[in-house]
Amino acid sequence: MPIYQCSSHKGLLTESMKAELARAITDAHVEATGAPAAFVHVYFNELPPGVSYSAGEPDPAISGIQGAIRAGRTLDVKQKLLRRITESWTSVTGQPPQQVLAGLSEIDSDVTMEYGLLLAGALFAMGFIGVLVRRNIIFIMMSLEIMLNAAGLAFVTAGARWAQADGQVMFLFILSMAAAEVAVGLALVLKLYHQFKTLDADAISLMHG
Repeated sequence: MPIYQCSSHKGLLTESMKAELARAITDAHVEATGAPAAFVHVYFNELPPGVSYSAGEPDPAISGIQGAIRAGRTLDVKQKLLRRITESWTSVTGQPPQQVLAGLSEIDSDVTMEYGLLLAGALFAMGFIGVLVRRNIIFIMMSLEIMLNAAGLAFVTAGARWAQADGQVMFLFILSMAAAEVAVGLALVLKLYHQFKTLDADAISLMHG
């Protein structure tokens, strides 16, 4: 998840400037990397006097932009991204480029994938326990839905790790399967309740074809 920290001295940026810069940085990241705009976050920090130095001397005019992005981007992509961000900052604030310091740090995508898979595993375990423990048909169906969503999350996480759309495609198949499961499951629930006046799963054993 890309995060951009923008630091400038107090009074340099108005609220409208911050909004314009946030849009410009988001657009630059989306254009350079293809990531969804919803993933991009921009924060602004106002620096008090006496906290920024250049060549060992106080420098109250300097501004900084530090971005944290997923590892694996090519050098050309990162250079274009920094150039676009710096140009946008200069255009909005009027600061000359030599007073704007911009840099990027990379976040290992394996870390993001690990957290995503841990969450998917936890959700799948919760759904599996629900299927084993609960006897009410409705709760069993809800547990199955949780398991299917956990599998979809794992596919999306893996797809994001390798920047492939395969994970999203598999998630669409899983959504279709979940919809079919709900339709068939509800029909069975209605039939079961109409015949036995109960939603206890053990009553299924009394049904005859």
